[in-house]
Amino acid sequence: MVPVVESRNRLVRLVLGAADEGRAIRIRYRGGSEPGLDREISPAFVFTRPQQSDLSAWYESRGDMGSGRRAELIAGPENGARDLSRFLESRCPVYVLAWCHQRTSQRYFRISRMDLV
Repeated sequence: MVPVVESRNRLVRLVLGAADEGRAIRIRYRGGSEPGLDREISPAFVFTRPQQSDLSAWYESRGDMGSGRRAELIAGPENGARDLSRFLESRCPVYVLAWCHQRTSQRYFRISRMDLV
């Protein structure tokens, strides 16, 4: 899992803001066991789950890929998590781990299957 820390997508930004502020949002979810159900969720963590090929593409887009350079690209301040997050968001689905008030449990939601209510 790679945390999503910023986004160009309006809905992802809204979910990130709700997670930062600790507030609930109302959504209509087009997935899960009851597609189209309105839910109130409290987002906790926004992330993407890249495949190895996605990470390889990111490394290759950065040039010299010795093993030390790979760790520097992920942790370094000049590129770091924000750059990786933006790159992966363009290639991979974005998810949110959130408390679902209807189910009274934590659930994973794919953000592309969510609409604000």
